[in-house]
Amino acid sequence: MTADGEYSKQQWVEMVKGLRAKGSVASGFEVTKSEGDSIWYQVTITPNGEEPMHLTARGTIEDGQVIRVEPLDPSAYSEMVQRSS
Repeated sequence: MTADGEYSKQQWVEMVKGLRAKGSVASGFEVTKSEGDSIWYQVTITPNGEEPMHLTARGTIEDGQVIRVEPLDPSAYSEMVQRSS
């Protein structure tokens, strides 16, 4: 989810490909809370030579996989999508 709407798994894959093509690095991934089928986490994404993006979200887990991400600040995820293209 972003401030602009909900993205499908395929749209998420394309966004990650765009970030990787820009030499982005993920760092500082940390699960800060776990409750039932949810985890809360924070991570920093830094596109090559650009300002880091600090993201915090709640992930829903099903069968050991994250199936939904709900950012605490959806506008941060919108920025990540914009910076991936």
